[in-house]
Amino acid sequence: MQSEGTVRVAVLFVDFDYGERRQSTEEVFNINVPAAERYLEAASYGKLNIEFEPLHEWLELSYNVGYWLIRAAIERADPVFDFSDIDSVLVITDPADWGVDLDTFIPETSSAGILADGSRIMHGVIRGSDVHDQGGSRPEWGGYVVARGIGHNLGLVDLDNPGETDFISRDQYVGNFGLMGNVATTSGNGGSLGGFVSMYGTEMLAWHRWQLAWLDEDQVACVTSFPATVRLTPVAVVGGTKAVVVPLSPTRALVAESRRKLGHDANTIRSGVLVYTVDTTKPSGTGPIIVYGSSSSSKIPDSSALLKPGDTLIVEGYQVAVEERTSDGDLITISAPEGTAVAEATMTPACAADLIHVSVGSSSQCHAAEAVSRDAFSSTRARLSESRGDTTDLKIRVSPTAHSVVVSNVLTRLQNGLAFWSNELPADLQIVIVVSSVADREWLIEEARDHGHDMNSVPERMWKQLAEGGPGAFLGLYKTGVLYFIRSEPLEEDVWVSAPAHELTHHVQESLYGSAERRILPCWWEEGEAAYFGVALTPIPAAVEVDYEYFMSMRDSFIEAQTYRIDANGRSVSDWTEWLEANGPSEGICSSESDVYGPGLVATEYLLGQYGLARMTNMMSAFGPAVSWQSVMEQTYGITIPQLYEEISVHLRAVFGRPWPH
Repeated sequence: MQSEGTVRVAVLFVDFDYGERRQSTEEVFNINVPAAERYLEAASYGKLNIEFEPLHEWLELSYNVGYWLIRAAIERADPVFDFSDIDSVLVITDPADWGVDLDTFIPETSSAGILADGSRIMHGVIRGSDVHDQGGSRPEWGGYVVARGIGHNLGLVDLDNPGETDFISRDQYVGNFGLMGNVATTSGNGGSLGGFVSMYGTEMLAWHRWQLAWLDEDQVACVTSFPATVRLTPVAVVGGTKAVVVPLSPTRALVAESRRKLGHDANTIRSGVLVYTVDTTKPSGTGPIIVYGSSSSSKIPDSSALLKPGDTLIVEGYQVAVEERTSDGDLITISAPEGTAVAEATMTPACAADLIHVSVGSSSQCHAAEAVSRDAFSSTRARLSESRGDTTDLKIRVSPTAHSVVVSNVLTRLQNGLAFWSNELPADLQIVIVVSSVADREWLIEEARDHGHDMNSVPERMWKQLAEGGPGAFLGLYKTGVLYFIRSEPLEEDVWVSAPAHELTHHVQESLYGSAERRILPCWWEEGEAAYFGVALTPIPAAVEVDYEYFMSMRDSFIEAQTYRIDANGRSVSDWTEWLEANGPSEGICSSESDVYGPGLVATEYLLGQYGLARMTNMMSAFGPAVSWQSVMEQTYGITIPQLYEEISVHLRAVFGRPWPH
């Protein structure tokens, strides 16, 4: 969701009890929404204008779980509410209805949004009964909870661990600091123990404001030589330098910012400089930000972490010293460990917003996920437009009862692939295309046998699925020199339309490799490349005005349909590196249960977008039985396999780093 300009949020009120309600929708709205609006607009320094638009009636529902609750609320409200210009939906449950938890909805793919009034709603927040105001003793409580939910919609992650039940485990990383930490201030000290007081101590972190483009580039001092002295202005006031950032590695940074007893920090025990580290490889709830310097006996960061004049703090060898405090802010000096060589660093708000990495050194390019996707697609379509056209000799074999529309669709969807790969395919090559209906199974088995293939190897469950029909009942197979396509009904516009170009890409892989023994290439690459070009080379309807947006909708649908393990969202960069290593060459067919299709597509996309199409096609030509695939990849991209895997893993983490609909 955009973080600047006007954002419109629908507010819907839902009830599951169907009984007498204790509060009106107006009362519930006033408890939760105005404070959230004030907080977010102040935190953005006026760059965000958020408009909450309530439907003041109780909507009676039966769904009370996450995504389905939001969807049901939208469907119930749709006849009387206009969702055409809505960016997010806030669903507030009746405070008397317990058992509904705070939740957020951010779909992994654009196709997973909720359609209403011609608009696809991609964000939502549930203000559940688990966090409703208890006794009215905390007037800002509702506003912080709603603001935190909107923070997730904006792309911010949890800085506490909501899955833990004890205070120490839950709040060990940042305590109460920042909106995405624990917003339930206690004892006025920014910690989590003692009696509850009014909600303060939750000014948004400078790092998060930078991610959301609420800070200008000149408001963040990126330190590359030491010692460095910087004057910081408090995050609660407009203007001035808000953060000092020291790159620690390609994915980590040290940050310092000024906190005063102002705004939402007014109830902290003291003012001072807050120091923390950022690790962009760590997913939500696992400590992507850690506050240092607290002397709290509870092991939860509190106001004791705020450095006053004369204080020093050493983090990973770097010393942060507070020289003086004035009415304008804090003067700090940062020193590096003796002998530390720090290259020139480049850090941009866009890079931070996409959680790609902190770029250190001129050879490390900070390339946002969106830019990678766009560059990959642009290079693919550019080559297609320059191709010499389809000159391949096709031999078409059609089963007795195959639907003519299926045959036509398969051939149409092969045309772009044949043109795109024309430079790689021999001019005198003949490809056999076999199109069969499920009813002609025996014919297909005999036809395959004539080509030296055993179609009996297709699992019985697959035949059953094909016989049952439906949009997904389509099978594409590649076996040396022959493309098989099996379907009884006309091919619908769904993710399976990519199958013809997908299987053709396998044919190109084998043709360039020079051997039918294709399985000494890693599965993530072999299936990922076929998946990417299967989608990217699918014909784009003439009525489509923006090719890239159409492609992205197809790409997102494919990734969602072909990513079977829901834990893909929770994987860190190191987890994705392990995934790449685990999905190396296979002795048989690459397993879909290993997620080689969806994430494999994203991995291929990175290589295309970051390094260009020419390197990829050169690499394909260099692969062969006489050389190792590792040496070919290292020579192609100029770095080691571990280095390449880390780069790909950062992109995978960026693409899969948001929650699935739940």
